[in-house]
Amino acid sequence: VKNAKVVLEKDELVSKCAELQEDVNSKAEEIADLKRKLADSKRSNKSAVERAHQAEAKVEEERAVIIQVKEALASMEGQNTALTKEIEFLKEQLDRAAEYRDQIVRLESDVLTARQ
Repeated sequence: VKNAKVVLEKDELVSKCAELQEDVNSKAEEIADLKRKLADSKRSNKSAVERAHQAEAKVEEERAVIIQVKEALASMEGQNTALTKEIEFLKEQLDRAAEYRDQIVRLESDVLTARQ
């Protein structure tokens, strides 16, 4: 009877050990899966950070281009203003030249009239 009891306890312990081993194996698989997920997550995070840095660098480049374009536009606007003033000045000079030409024509006419 004692022998049967010991065999029964041994069988129960073997069964319990098998269950515990299955549980350990299951937990080991879970841990391995979580480690893979963590590694994937770290790679994804690293990739996302790299893309964010690249985007930030591109934004800075575009800002620099925008600043250059604004400066160029301001310079062109200044040149345009200067050219507009120059055109007005030249128009005034043409008007004066036309007045002088009219005066010369009148004076020549007066000289011709006076000679007659």
